[in-house]
Amino acid sequence: MGEELCQFFNREHGLRVIGIRYGTFGSEDFLETGFGMLGTIMHGNMIQTEEAVRITLAAVENDTIDFGIYDAQTPLPFTPADEWAYMQGRRVEVLSKYWPQHRSLIQKYESHLPPAINTVRMGRTLRDLEVAVEHDFGWFLDELARRES
Repeated sequence: MGEELCQFFNREHGLRVIGIRYGTFGSEDFLETGFGMLGTIMHGNMIQTEEAVRITLAAVENDTIDFGIYDAQTPLPFTPADEWAYMQGRRVEVLSKYWPQHRSLIQKYESHLPPAINTVRMGRTLRDLEVAVEHDFGWFLDELARRES
């Protein structure tokens, strides 16, 4: 409803609006936040606070978009087929497809994996707002491996 109201004011009064749909903000627990980047049950993918701030600042500083609604969550590379395979229990297989160097780490933490992945298409957000997400799930796995070595 809020997005519709913003679109009305854009259309009728020329008010420039960029709306942001935030995922869940990460917690203090590194593992919870990292595996939450794959998706939480009710609130979308977790995103590091500094990434949400980066996206928000890009939206505030943008002077070319007249109206747009954008997602601010951790981008994931999965296809619909990956999502289905993941839900069917092939979690390690799906994640290892994208991060093969971390297969053993993914297997070690398999009990931390959420039951489903929540793929949000972030391409439009990243492209239109000219912003990048540096702390994604691949970063989390790299950091987890570094902390364990």
